[in-house]
Amino acid sequence: MNTQAKKLQEQLLSYFKFKLYTLLKLPSVFLWGVSIRALDREHCEVVIPFKYLNKNPFKSIYFAALAGAAELSTGALALLATAGIGKTSMLVTSFKADYSKKATRPRVFF
Repeated sequence: MNTQAKKLQEQLLSYFKFKLYTLLKLPSVFLWGVSIRALDREHCEVVIPFKYLNKNPFKSIYFAALAGAAELSTGALALLATAGIGKTSMLVTSFKADYSKKATRPRVFF
């Protein structure tokens, strides 16, 4: 990873800088409260809280919030991969999702 990619990684993992970035560039992600838990060249782990703005009338998380979090995880990897090479443009050409269980409560990680 080059120095610009490392700097970007630190900024995305910084709570304050990431929240400011999402407020300015991705306001829906800011409102949903999505955060990046882990980020490196190989994987990106995002967390979406189970709160009022994310829940639908069926007491599960909105698909749009889940899809936005999923797109953020792949977008962060693409940003990291293209850091330091100049201007780039990203376009989503395909989307496939597989959800195995309905999210009905917060998940506790230990």
